Formats: sequence, C-alpha cells, structure tokens
Amino acid sequence: MADKPIKQGKVEKLAGSSRPDSYNAQPTWHTYYFKLVPGALYYFKTEEKKKARGLVELLEAKIEETKVDKKRSITIQVAEVKFTIAPPKDEFDDWIAKLKENVGVANNSTVKVEGRDEISGSGQKGVIFRAKKTMAGSAAASGLGKAVLKKVIDEDNRRLIDAIKKMVTEFHGKEKAEFVEKSIIKLTVKTFLLVQNGNLVVADLLKIEDSLQKALKLLIKCFYSLDKVEDSVLLEKFYIIGALASNVEEILIELLKPHLKEKSIKRLSATFSLLMDSQFLIATCNNKKLREDLTLVIKEAEWYVNVYDQASF
Repeated sequence: MADKPIKQGKVEKLAGSSRPDSYNAQPTWHTYYFKLVPGALYYFKTEEKKKARGLVELLEAKIEETKVDKKRSITIQVAEVKFTIAPPKDEFDDWIAKLKENVGVANNSTVKVEGRDEISGSGQKGVIFRAKKTMAGSAAASGLGKAVLKKVIDEDNRRLIDAIKKMVTEFHGKEKAEFVEKSIIKLTVKTFLLVQNGNLVVADLLKIEDSLQKALKLLIKCFYSLDKVEDSVLLEKFYIIGALASNVEEILIELLKPHLKEKSIKRLSATFSLLMDSQFLIATCNNKKLREDLTLVIKEAEWYVNVYDQASF
C-alpha cells in the first residue's frame, strides 16, 4: 500500500540553511516522528498526529551519508535543496539503506500535510509538478502564495511564459529569450523547494508585496493608456516600474542568496534587467503584433492584484 510505512520512528532533523557551506556554528536539531513510504519521507510533530508537518519526495533525490555537528547524518538532496536528518545510531544503516531503495520511486501516498488538502501522487516525474503540490500548505493563506499556487507551470502558465519569451525575442533576441524562459522556471522551482523543506519562510517572501503590487498596478494602468498618452509619459512610468522592480529584486536576492549558488543569483539579476528595461517595455507596448501576448501578461497581472487585494481585505 502507498501509505504503509516502510520504516518509521523518531529522528532528528536539522533546522536552518539548506546548504552545508552556510550551516551555523551551532546547528539546531528538532526531533520529529518520521514515516518512510514508497517514494516519500514524511515527518510529523508526534507519532499520534495524522497530518504530516512536511515531506521530501525521493523520486529525483540524491542521498548520502554526511557528518554535521559531529552527528552521523543523512543528507537528502533534491535539485539544490538539502534536507538533513540524524537517525538513532542503532538504526542509521537501516534508514539510509531504505531511503536509497526509494530513490526513483514515485510518491502515490494519500498522506495529508498540515494546511493542505489531500495530496496524492500522480506518477508525474517533473520536479515542477512535485514542487507545486508540496509547497501548498505554508503558502495558501497569503496573497503571494495564492498567486504562486494558482497554476504553477501548467498549460495556462506555459502560455504566459511563452508570451514573455516571444516579447523578449522580438527586442533582445532568441538567445536572451531562452535565457529568460529557463530562469523563470528554474528560480520558481528552487523557491518552491526551499519553502517545502522549511529553508525559506513564506512570510519573508511577502516582503516583496508592496513594491510588486505598486509595479503591477502601474503597469496595468499604462497598458490601458497606450492609445491615450505620449511615449514620453509612458517612458516616465516605466522608469518608476523599473525602480519598484529593483526593490523586489533586492529583497529576493537577500532572501535567496544564503541558499543558491552565485550563478543562480546572477541569473536572477540578469532576468530582472532584461524584463524591466524601459526601452524593452516601450517597444513591446508599441509593437502591434505583440499586443495579444502583452494582453495575456496584463490579464495575469490583474488576476494577481485582485487575489492580493481580496486576501488583504
């Protein structure tokens, strides 16, 4: 059965940063009740709890023995995110062996996680799909979380990314457009995984809301004024949007820098620079053949703003 534990028991979990090179001098450990089911490792506050506190999916995980705080530990890595546990000494070998046996196994469990509806694996292997479903609990109550969880990288959001890619191709060229496309997907997935494993708090992500909302609302206003105002007026507004986007970028870098490689941080900055270029924005708005793509982007921005306003109310 998908929910029947292969192994279970009390295990210590390392709190804090997800990267070994940024562990604190005195790491903090918390004890949870862990249950290993085919394809996933769930952890609960206590053995009696029916809903899990969190989980790590093992389909594309890498597992290795490590040593943290002089403890013999097991580190589970998914993409760039690392999740470290320290089983009891007499059970260590059995834990790591059984975890390794479940690498490559799809999670079809129906175990519930706190704050989320029932989660059941579908057999899909994409990390985007898994990141979407496992992040839901902690994010669903926030405006940002609702926007992120609406439809992460499904068919609709694929069209959104394609529209952005088409606009970037027209102004910056195909190579930079492909760079932006990959950046959006990679950074989104990495952020999901960081939240999933407790290395990034959704409340911290909400720090971007003020500047992000102002930028989106001004962008929407500019779109509906395209045939009513001069380019010089729009350009002035785009400079303001760029400044607000820079605030968002700075906050994201501050939050993500402890968890991501320098290459990923540079990718984030480069993506913001390409998308928030005022000349790119004005050229895109004036390009009639991109109007349908721009409309799609604006409609998504309106949806996000409406979700945020309702949540704030």
